Amino acid sequence: MKLPASLLLLGMTVIARAEEPTTIVITPTGNETVIEQAPGSVTVISGEEIERRGYSSVAEALESVPGIVIVRSGPRGQITSLFARGANSNHTLVMRDGMVLNDPSSPTGAYDFSNMSLNGVERIEIVRGPLSTLYGSSAIGAVVNIISQGGSLVPRREVTLAAGNDQTFEAAISTRGSVEDFRYQLSLSHQQSDGQTVVMQKPEYGNTGQVSEDDGFRNTNFNTRLAWHLNAATQVQLIGYFRDSSSEIDEFLYEDPDWQLDTKEKGGQLQLAHRPVGDNWGMQLNLRHNETERRSNNPRQLPTENLIDTRYRGKHQSIEARFNSYAIQGHELSAIAGYRRDTLLSSGFSAFGSDFGDFVIEENTDADSSSSSFVLQDQWTGTRNESVTGSIRLEEHEDFGSHVSWRLAGSLPFAQQNGRLHLSAGTGFKAPGLYELYGYSPNNFGSAYRGNPDLQPEESSSIEAGVDYSFPQTGLTAGITLYHSRIRNLIQIVYDPLFNSTSDNLARAEIEGAEINLRYQPVERIGLNLDYSYTDARDSLTGERLPRRPGQKATLSLDFKATQQLGLWLELEYHGDRVDISPVTYQNATLDDYTLVNTGFTYEISHDTRLFAKVRNLADTSYEPVAGYRGEGINGIVGLKFTL
Repeated sequence: MKLPASLLLLGMTVIARAEEPTTIVITPTGNETVIEQAPGSVTVISGEEIERRGYSSVAEALESVPGIVIVRSGPRGQITSLFARGANSNHTLVMRDGMVLNDPSSPTGAYDFSNMSLNGVERIEIVRGPLSTLYGSSAIGAVVNIISQGGSLVPRREVTLAAGNDQTFEAAISTRGSVEDFRYQLSLSHQQSDGQTVVMQKPEYGNTGQVSEDDGFRNTNFNTRLAWHLNAATQVQLIGYFRDSSSEIDEFLYEDPDWQLDTKEKGGQLQLAHRPVGDNWGMQLNLRHNETERRSNNPRQLPTENLIDTRYRGKHQSIEARFNSYAIQGHELSAIAGYRRDTLLSSGFSAFGSDFGDFVIEENTDADSSSSSFVLQDQWTGTRNESVTGSIRLEEHEDFGSHVSWRLAGSLPFAQQNGRLHLSAGTGFKAPGLYELYGYSPNNFGSAYRGNPDLQPEESSSIEAGVDYSFPQTGLTAGITLYHSRIRNLIQIVYDPLFNSTSDNLARAEIEGAEINLRYQPVERIGLNLDYSYTDARDSLTGERLPRRPGQKATLSLDFKATQQLGLWLELEYHGDRVDISPVTYQNATLDDYTLVNTGFTYEISHDTRLFAKVRNLADTSYEPVAGYRGEGINGIVGLKFTL
């Protein structure tokens, strides 16, 4: 499938979601930058939007972002992947306040978005395209940075209570404030639900007639941000988070009443920032640590059933020093040195039962790797708000040696600042995961998966270009993004005649696409927004589409401020057809497209009390986001938020 000719005629153009002129972002360069001058395609999901739409999770908030596809293996609480601009799910780097969240214990290093709460989140910044020059491995398709709320000069306490169908319950409490030169923010939330069944029953799958069994989840999140202003030039920050979640899951195509996946995630960051008042330089030092523990437990009820008890633990530790110079007018020069270490420890077994006995796979991996890096970046801003950003990174990895990545981006306003052209090009890379390098999973039939320590990093090259334009005095803003990417050295699992397996750099991918945004706000009370994404992601060798990436995705939303107290919203989500591995033929098969209708409202009962409600999948559409897995049916929630 080639890019439609109507889009090609638009030429070199690009746009992120329309943003207010005063929006400041940190992720594109690591420095505070006005979004119009930020390199690349940037979207900000603000705290105001999170509250207005009543989003319950980070995954829910990301669903309408152009170029981003959220794929759940069933309803809420199930394993949730993010595909950015057609790249693999492990090609998105996920951060919280700059801390890398990608799980080293995951076989490929991808992040599971299934149970991340939004309580205590100020905003989410999404940068699409490669950003490995700043952030290293995994930043090929996009970087998602979840930014916590900070302390406030005026004390503020909030309590939220909500309930919905499927025995859903949500509660959250947060407090922010200050004591002299000390700022604090603490947030605690809990979500739980009986959920809905994961299994998609279809005659062609041969699994109809089962009694459906709901698959629930529970999730507790805590996060904090503490800041000490030692003097006018120096600040120390301590940022921490903790998540404890549990999800009931099913066997593929079949109901399972007692399989459970437990996850614990925790992390912390100590940051020292210093910029002398009136001087032309600044520095920052960051110490970061986070770890993820996962346990999959499936007791056996019958001798022929599966018995699973596996445990995985991944750690990520890093230190980063950053020096900024403002000595040259219009330039912000940055030098960044970093060191990181990842570890993986796995244990346990999976016994797959049958009439002929068990097939048992053991997990027995104990591995670590480290790397050091050095980055140079120059961010130039002209007198007419034009900007150019260039950066280069040298990464020295203990396994595959040296790797260089680069990025160059420019932005040019026109038509009295109503329009903006910009162009971006660069490279990215994804280091092999620890399991891919050193994993060891033997089975009782004498064969095993063994990692390949000779793997090379997956590498990408990308280019994008575009324009956005705000039509004066009409309330209309429009824009389009065109991009093209190549990814090589993609890692795949291969088998020998004795059924031993390992990983190797075998595949390549070619991706092209477009992202279109239209926003119309004729009066302050009404806003209409359309985001459309086109993606053609293919295996370069076979020409086949890459799985789970819809060719088209669109979100049409309407916001209406009916009164000073009442705000209404309506949203249509369209997901085009996509390919996945058929449970019947084990070959690529096409899954049907589908459209979801979501709606909700907020009502200000008083200055301190707000009522909110939302319904997702209002039409109770039946759909299959992943082959063999059932999408979530109609679900709603209503709640109250109190400000104390």
